Amino acid sequence: AYDALTDDQKEKVSADILKKLADAEDKLVILQAMSEVSAKTGSDVIYTGNPLQLINTPTTRLPEGYTMKYAVTTTDTAPTDESAYTTSIPTGTNAGTYYVWCDVAEDGNHEAIEPFCITVEVAVSGIMGDVNGDGIVDIADALMISRYDVELVTLNKNQLALGDITGDGSVDIADALYISRLDAGLLEE
Repeated sequence: AYDALTDDQKEKVSADILKKLADAEDKLVILQAMSEVSAKTGSDVIYTGNPLQLINTPTTRLPEGYTMKYAVTTTDTAPTDESAYTTSIPTGTNAGTYYVWCDVAEDGNHEAIEPFCITVEVAVSGIMGDVNGDGIVDIADALMISRYDVELVTLNKNQLALGDITGDGSVDIADALYISRLDAGLLEE
C-alpha cells in the first residue's frame, strides 16, 4: 500500500509518523518530570515560622513548549482560575495540610496534560500545649497562654500553633484552662 502512494503522499505520511513519534517522546519526558514531583517529608516539613518548600523539585527538563506550573490550595479541589498557577516551587508558611496542584502547561502547539495533586502535611515543631518550649505541658504553659490572652506577652507562630490545644483556631483562656486541667490530672492526654 505504501508503494502505491505518490512521493508527496509518502512525505506527508513520514512527516505524520515523525510528529507522532516526537509527541510520544515528549509525553514520556513529561511523565518522567511529573513522577519526580513529590511531597517533602520528615524534617523538611516541620513548621518553623519560615516558608518551607512543599515539594521536591523535578530534575528532568521538560521538552520545548511545555512549562511545569504549581498552585497551592487548602482543599483538594483544583483551582479553576489559571492565574492561581505559577512556575515558582510552592512554599507553605504555617502548619497544616496543603494541596499542591501540578500542571504541565503547553504553548498551544501541544496536547495539554491534566493537573494532579500532591498532599503535603506540615507538622508543628514541639509538643502540643508546650508553648514555653521546656518539653513539658504544665501550668507554666497555661500561665503563658493566659498572659498572651490579655496581651501581656506575644507568641511566635510556632507557639501559637502549639498553644491551640483545643483545636478551635485560636489561642485563648480555653486553652489555658485545658492545660491547667491536664496538669492537675483532671483530664487525660
